[in-house]
Amino acid sequence: TVRNTATATILTMGSDAVIFERCRLQHGLITLDQLHELGLSPDAVSSRVARGWLERVDNKVFAATSVPLTWRRTLLGAVLASGLDALAARRSAAQLWGASGVATNRVEVVAQRGTRRCIKGGRVIESTDRLPSDATSFV
Repeated sequence: TVRNTATATILTMGSDAVIFERCRLQHGLITLDQLHELGLSPDAVSSRVARGWLERVDNKVFAATSVPLTWRRTLLGAVLASGLDALAARRSAAQLWGASGVATNRVEVVAQRGTRRCIKGGRVIESTDRLPSDATSFV
């Protein structure tokens, strides 16, 4: 009997199909923790990178190489790499919401103080007072 839903899905669809589906829902991205939740070992992840199926975006974030690089993918990669509580911030958040007069290629992320992350082509703003109610979501 399979108790883990992710494991049951992998047995039905095959692990690469499940990984690609997760990537498709996240602008082509998947975290190392998500890959492990889907049952992939470190060697299995390395194998997919070596075969060119996945590429490393950050230490714990990967992208499906078949999905085109977009600003949204870059922004989400920075958010995923900056920790569980990280959010798109400032101009990046305004552009996501379609605020008029906002056009930026810059990636701005707010993360918990002490994260000390560097992101390519953007910046991480550290916060000590962000509340869960500060977060909103978009589709």
